[in-house]
Amino acid sequence: MMYAKDFRERARMALQNNWLWAVLTGLVASLLGACVTLQGNGGSSSSSDTEQELEQLEASGINVTELLSDPIMQATLAVVGIFFLIVVVWAIACFIIGGPVTLGYAKYNLNLVDGNNPQFSDLFSKFDCFGQGFCVQFLRGLFVFLWSLLFIIPGIVKNYSYSMAAYIAAENPDMSATDCITESRKLMDGNKGRFFCLNLSFIGWAFLCVFTLGIGYLFLKPYMEASYAAFYREIVRERTPYVAPEQSVSQDNPYFTEF
Repeated sequence: MMYAKDFRERARMALQNNWLWAVLTGLVASLLGACVTLQGNGGSSSSSDTEQELEQLEASGINVTELLSDPIMQATLAVVGIFFLIVVVWAIACFIIGGPVTLGYAKYNLNLVDGNNPQFSDLFSKFDCFGQGFCVQFLRGLFVFLWSLLFIIPGIVKNYSYSMAAYIAAENPDMSATDCITESRKLMDGNKGRFFCLNLSFIGWAFLCVFTLGIGYLFLKPYMEASYAAFYREIVRERTPYVAPEQSVSQDNPYFTEF
């Protein structure tokens, strides 16, 4: 049985001579597939509250009317408004295309650990499965959210249970989203603890990345994702001792096993 250190070693070997493209692909994948949630403050301000705020500002010597008429302030507000609009458009775009991008990134990392010449274009190779990708990501997030309403622990457990759904969908384009999630749950039965230990083994690296102002995460992400792909490959092989027909594993891959 393989353990966290074995998956990390497999990822490091797969990333040799591939770091530059792996970092770039991971960065673009994050920008296109991130789940951006815009939340309100949970309340609203009444007109009387607003008037009181204005009166307090004027009492402190700040003329709001003159402040808003200042060209610099107007330019600042315009920049803030444009930035907010960009964030909203980006969030909507990520929500729409995040699913197929996730499947494409899963395919990229599977090709990486399989030694199948991963390409940046893999990231966009699953847009022909747009509906499947969107539904897998949406349903997974929805189910985890609903389980989290019970308590945070069930949500975490279910997140682990559904964690392989993207890999399954990437290799099975004809499978429905619900079937991908169900198969992930079955595949992770008895393997959630191992996956937890794999995630836990990256905590030290994540802590060190804090001191690099986040730059280190550009390299940590592909390292983690490659380890996750290696984990998926291993638990599939443990459960089913043969190479799937859709899976073209290179004979040059040091991890290729002939059954």
